[in-house]
Amino acid sequence: MLAPAEAAHAFRFDNSYARLPERFFARLSPTPVAAPSLVRLNEELARQLGLDPAWLSAPEGVAILAGNTVPKPGEPLAMAYAGHQFGHFVPQLGDGRALLLGEVIGLDGVRRDIQLKGSGPTPFSRNGDGRAALGPVLREYIISEAMHALGIPTTRSLAVVTTGETVRREIPLPGAVLTRVASSHNKAEQGLRLVASRKHVDLPSETNADDHAEIAQLHSLPAGGQFDTQYVNNVIRDGDRMIVLYEAARNESIDPDIRQYADTMLPTLRDNRNQAQALVDQRLGN
Repeated sequence: MLAPAEAAHAFRFDNSYARLPERFFARLSPTPVAAPSLVRLNEELARQLGLDPAWLSAPEGVAILAGNTVPKPGEPLAMAYAGHQFGHFVPQLGDGRALLLGEVIGLDGVRRDIQLKGSGPTPFSRNGDGRAALGPVLREYIISEAMHALGIPTTRSLAVVTTGETVRREIPLPGAVLTRVASSHNKAEQGLRLVASRKHVDLPSETNADDHAEIAQLHSLPAGGQFDTQYVNNVIRDGDRMIVLYEAARNESIDPDIRQYADTMLPTLRDNRNQAQALVDQRLGN
């Protein structure tokens, strides 16, 4: 039985995703590890989230970062979604080795997800161990923080903790847990497909002529600034299309679950689209 964290008041949780209908996730706690040890803590990000780095570095905080303790009022869950895998539509997918602990309102008033990656198996693991190895976890920490420093919107890394356990890949490797932070880990289109598949609503499952034209245009460009600008412009157009789709679902659908899901996801879609536009404006000097 996982013990509640005494210093849980440090987390400013407001868990909007956990208030969705339970078909969108599976509730479960992280799987405790044998001997958690802190490797790296992003103190600047911790302060931005309203968390005390000294507290997070202490055994009590490390237990939370490893998944051995769930902070109140955290509501750990694995997100469910649907989408294409290996060229085929799969109506039931989900987070196989990551758990959303909750959503934190930082000192800047921005909502961010706190997610543990490598925190153990979930109902969506499909016989995987749900764990992560130290090497890939460190690479993600370094690359995500480098991208952030370059002004590229991305997930952030709060901490790396070793587990004192071994994970089996091609060879035995030291296990680790990564604490990820993002404006949202939700896969909006895949979430919509999950709703549609369970409501027996057909959605287009193949790329259309416009999609093929965009892909062909990108393939024709050399690597570099021109490719990057065109790619982000495509992201903006896709974002505009998704926003229109979700606004229609929120305003016109007769199904209350679809309306609620669309209303919950629209702020994230708009934020992602605006971040892509900001990148283009920055490149053009606007």
